Amino acid sequence: MTDLQNRIIHGCQLTVLTCIDFRLHGAWDLHKCMVDEFRQGKDPGYGFYDPLTLPGACHRLVRQTLTRKMIVIEDLGASVSMHSPETIVLIQHEQCGGYAADQNIQFESTAHERRVLLEDIVASARILRGHFPQLTVLGFIARVDDKRILGMDRVFDSSNQHVTDQAQASV
Repeated sequence: MTDLQNRIIHGCQLTVLTCIDFRLHGAWDLHKCMVDEFRQGKDPGYGFYDPLTLPGACHRLVRQTLTRKMIVIEDLGASVSMHSPETIVLIQHEQCGGYAADQNIQFESTAHERRVLLEDIVASARILRGHFPQLTVLGFIARVDDKRILGMDRVFDSSNQHVTDQAQASV
């Protein structure tokens, strides 16, 4: 089997970069959101996306040291080279501990928090498109409570440079 054949057999549609926060991953909430958004509720089983979970995710790409940024880029590069996704999905979430621990950021309101999360999605997308120009980058902000995802809002699409904080993805 050639390398190309192996990639096709073992390929995936998406690489999803998100925070480690348990509220995103409990009872496969994130998996359900991805199925609903990209497969119209028809679960293809596991394997249509590579999950990459890191504390703070986009915060790490935009606001931390070059070493930490490069680790994220290398990990995404492994997914891209091994599984040939077409899209990188960035998922930020409200009440992220990565931002709470950053003493340079103080959110004045939920609207301010969402604005910063969106700014970091757009900045992350620019960084990633510099390394992976062939891929589309989509951005979401997850709404959470103390235990789980309440819903996800699609806020960015690099294929048309569209930024919105209104589009809803159902959960």
